[in-house]
Amino acid sequence: MEQIAAQPDLLSDILDRVNSKVRDVKRPLQEQLNYINGQIVEKQKNIAKFISMI
Repeated sequence: MEQIAAQPDLLSDILDRVNSKVRDVKRPLQEQLNYINGQIVEKQKNIAKFISMI
């Protein structure tokens, strides 16, 4: 661990790779969350529309 900390370029490279992997894993999950949130908003609008008709 001390060897890595003593070499800032190596530490930076490792952090860049880890952050890249995190982004790659997070991206599809974020897209799915955005889709689900959009569907929720759409359903809430439909519910409000039906309630106003009643």
